[in-house]
Amino acid sequence: MYYLTPLFIVSLYFLSMIFKTAAGQQIDQRESEVIGSTIIVNGVPLPVSPSNFGEADLNISITPGRHFASRMIGGGTRADIYGTHLYGSGYPGMSTPGVKGRGFPFFYWPVSYCKVQYHDCGDDPSAAINFLYTAEYGKPANSSRPGGPLTTAQFHSKISNSTYHLLADEGTIHSLISSVQSNCSPLLSGTVSTAPYNGTNSSPEEAVQYYRASSVVLALSDFDNSCSATAGQLYGSLPTGTDLKLLQCLNSTVGQTVPLADATKLIELEKAKKLVVFFMILVLIVMPSINHLRMIR
Repeated sequence: MYYLTPLFIVSLYFLSMIFKTAAGQQIDQRESEVIGSTIIVNGVPLPVSPSNFGEADLNISITPGRHFASRMIGGGTRADIYGTHLYGSGYPGMSTPGVKGRGFPFFYWPVSYCKVQYHDCGDDPSAAINFLYTAEYGKPANSSRPGGPLTTAQFHSKISNSTYHLLADEGTIHSLISSVQSNCSPLLSGTVSTAPYNGTNSSPEEAVQYYRASSVVLALSDFDNSCSATAGQLYGSLPTGTDLKLLQCLNSTVGQTVPLADATKLIELEKAKKLVVFFMILVLIVMPSINHLRMIR
């Protein structure tokens, strides 16, 4: 056994300081924990803001002991926000529908659709009727979901009967409501109403556009995009009299202001981990030489 020289002790202390500094104040809480405008990812609090651009260079795995451990997270940027009308779109570099087994390029989970008549919003995985109604990501009210339980917000047109609704985690919805009211208020009628998603106040057949790896969806009441329920590639016709100006405003506002996480702390942590490994290897290489010299003396 090697004699613990001052160099070894100092090295260990230095490494621990690096790790603590990079990690910041890690928090052992559920991924959904929200502290102000912050979400917890791998135990690290990440600031969330409509002005963040994302981190293209980050692509790490979820640490053991957490939901979806070993799946990849990070790598998505605002340039990758837009998907299509198909569930499973909005994932950078992916074009096939569905969300089964996928990673989280923006750290957020995809929305979880449910139909009470088929199964109770995720209670029974075997009851899912197709790729849309999966229990993989739990119930819509799942408290472990990053950003909080799934929530809907309704926006009514001032010039027509068009009613649009956004479906996403609670934190994202509240942020987007503020952005929409700022950008689209001349086009809106009445107040914006919110409600927990219960399987009946939003459906995939009404989906017009997905964003942020299908973790946000813009839908239109009375829109019939039922071909998407079978992963079809066709796009249904919008109802007569649809307020297209409001649709355009909502679509651009979501794309420009949907909250993204600042993953700087995670990037620093990954760098620190590599530095720790480097110094540990260095110490293990240098220590035998030092002890050999001590023995010769």
